[in-house]
Amino acid sequence: RIEIAVTQSQEWAEISIYDNGPGIPPTIKEKLFEPFVTYGKRTGTGLGTAIVKSIVEAHKGKITYDSEDGKGTTFYIRLPKIMALADQI
Repeated sequence: RIEIAVTQSQEWAEISIYDNGPGIPPTIKEKLFEPFVTYGKRTGTGLGTAIVKSIVEAHKGKITYDSEDGKGTTFYIRLPKIMALADQI
């Protein structure tokens, strides 16, 4: 299951993406956003989260996550609503 929610303030929009999967293994939690990091898949390059992070940061945003083994993961993408505001950060 995947759930997506959007919240906002005057300056920011935050997108929360939750899944009820197995969670992110502790062995890769510290380097999840680095290129070529993957776990438990037969296919894939391990570039997905690194690419997402670079796109979010190019838009002056931030991506974080919370994960619990066996209960799922929630990614939080926070983006400025006005790019001029982001240049002041």
